[in-house]
Amino acid sequence: PTDGGWMEHYIFRWFRLQASNEVASKVDASQKGLSDDLQRLGRLARHEWFTLSLGIGFLLTAAAFRTVIPQAVASTLIVALKPAAEASAEMQREALMRAARRLAMLAMGYGIFSGLRGLMMSIAENRLLLRLRQQTFSRLLQ
Repeated sequence: PTDGGWMEHYIFRWFRLQASNEVASKVDASQKGLSDDLQRLGRLARHEWFTLSLGIGFLLTAAAFRTVIPQAVASTLIVALKPAAEASAEMQREALMRAARRLAMLAMGYGIFSGLRGLMMSIAENRLLLRLRQQTFSRLLQ
């Protein structure tokens, strides 16, 4: 890297918008290997389709909870900041408690489904790694 210095070679080359010919040829050569690797990974993970499906389902459910939480926070704040003259203090307290319970249930649902998603993905990952280790060691011992 004598033409542009070490900063050009190690730092600034990552910010160029046009790829050099050398990089383009490496990308073209690696495209074939990437599809082969993804197909092999798919074959290895097909045994875990149920666990992965559950994990994706939990992911989508947690995302739905996460989407609704900001609206629940806003409604809780609106109820909390509403002037007491419009409603009696007891009615306002009851409305605030109802909004707070709704927010707590949404937050708890998000936490539970997010945790279940992590658990399912971790189980699938560990089983896949175990299968890969077994295949590697069996090929080394042959």
